Amino acid sequence: MSAPPPEANRPSAIRRFLRGDYSLAISYCAVGLMVYLAIGLLLAGVSFTMHRQPFNPYGVMAVEVAIWSAIIAGQVFQSLGVWRSAVRHRRLAAASGMIGLWGVAAQALVVLGGAALAYAFVTLGMPQLSEGWRMAFEGDPDIPPYAIRLMRGGREAEITGGFKFGLARDAARVFVHAPALEVVHLNSGGGRLGEAIELAKLIRARGLATYTSASCSSACTIAFVAGRERFLKSGARIGFHRAIFAGVERADEMRELLTAANVERSFVERAVAQPSLSIWYPTGQELAAANVAMAEVDSYRFAASGLGPSPSLGDFRAALRRLPTLAAVETADPRTFDDSAELYQQRYFEGVPDGRIADEIHARKLMPLLRARLASAPDELLIDYARLMADQFEALGARDPNACFDYATKPGSAAAAALPVELRQRSEELAGQILRTKTARQTANPAELNAAVLALSQAMVAQYGADKVRLLVDPTKVGPEEHALFCKLSSAMFRTIAKLPPTQAGTQMSGIFSAMAQATPPR
Repeated sequence: MSAPPPEANRPSAIRRFLRGDYSLAISYCAVGLMVYLAIGLLLAGVSFTMHRQPFNPYGVMAVEVAIWSAIIAGQVFQSLGVWRSAVRHRRLAAASGMIGLWGVAAQALVVLGGAALAYAFVTLGMPQLSEGWRMAFEGDPDIPPYAIRLMRGGREAEITGGFKFGLARDAARVFVHAPALEVVHLNSGGGRLGEAIELAKLIRARGLATYTSASCSSACTIAFVAGRERFLKSGARIGFHRAIFAGVERADEMRELLTAANVERSFVERAVAQPSLSIWYPTGQELAAANVAMAEVDSYRFAASGLGPSPSLGDFRAALRRLPTLAAVETADPRTFDDSAELYQQRYFEGVPDGRIADEIHARKLMPLLRARLASAPDELLIDYARLMADQFEALGARDPNACFDYATKPGSAAAAALPVELRQRSEELAGQILRTKTARQTANPAELNAAVLALSQAMVAQYGADKVRLLVDPTKVGPEEHALFCKLSSAMFRTIAKLPPTQAGTQMSGIFSAMAQATPPR
């Protein structure tokens, strides 16, 4: 009887498994459990490590390759050993006159497992590897480029475009040169969640406030809720949905990030319940109640922003066309419209707030054109404008007599910002009507103009007395203590004009605006 082979010459356990020397129970169950446990531990370790590293597409690509290589290698290893063990099992069963059903079943499961892996690789692995490749080596072409700019002497910054690799790094480099930075404007449709997390870390580390003037959605929201204070321009939107990578939606990571930012729990659940192909835009009240946006602010609070990474003059024209009055200006006077777009572009890059830009365009471009058109506007529109001006002076006088006086005597002053929203809207609507009208009133002759002026003077003197009415003749002689009275008289004057017979009212308003148009030099 020959001696057993020495220990050194015995095949290893792995070789014995691959040759099918073990029983089906050991090959399929015991070894299979160890293989899948090893793969599971590998995946858990990789996930644990990656979630603690800065977002890096090269690392993501390497992880995807490692994961799928491990899964495929483990499946091939397991399948080869089980298959050969099944062949051995069936051969031994046949020698005993049996079919060896367990061997047949094991081989069938190996085939099914291979088919399932192939399906998973085609539907999951290939899209993940393809997206990882595009992130790492093609610059994430499906996500638009980003841009970062400093405004208002480095006190504000804007980030626009897509969230892709390098954004947080470049933002940190820009922010280094802005020690006084207080607010980051976020106007983005989102992008990579990993990059949003890195940008959020930077925002928290600098203790910055966040603000959106247009729209911040998808991954952008993670950076937004990192702000020490969070502001939303009136009319702007913040949009939420589940995260997605290579066609696979994920809710857990978004849920954790929003919850960590102290966003209200029921709001978080609704946000992550939104499918990735749609976006939920909560109302301003919902955002405030959930601790997402702390306050809505007007267009005077922060620098103008939200027109994209590199807005051209065409973008500024398009923005003005969205305003009904300016759209009417383009039709009525294309040159004035183009001048307005150029002024908008200049002030935008100077970091001037939208509200102040709008006021300047209104005073320097729109009002001279409007006054010229008002001089020949139909009586009914002139009467409507007289009522509007009466309401404006009354509202400003009640709020701030000094601002009211500035509004009357200093065209283009910041006093217009104090007008109630309803009156601003009325002004815009009426201006649009005047610019679009094709009807022109007949020019009044001197006799008609004198009659209108006399009718107005008599009505005002009868109500307020000649001494007070004289304040309206020369505003330069009106002292600060008389600003409230001046406002009251101005409101009364336009209200009185509106009550005159239509022809006299139109003649009076036409005369006022003709004089203003002649006195205002072109700018």
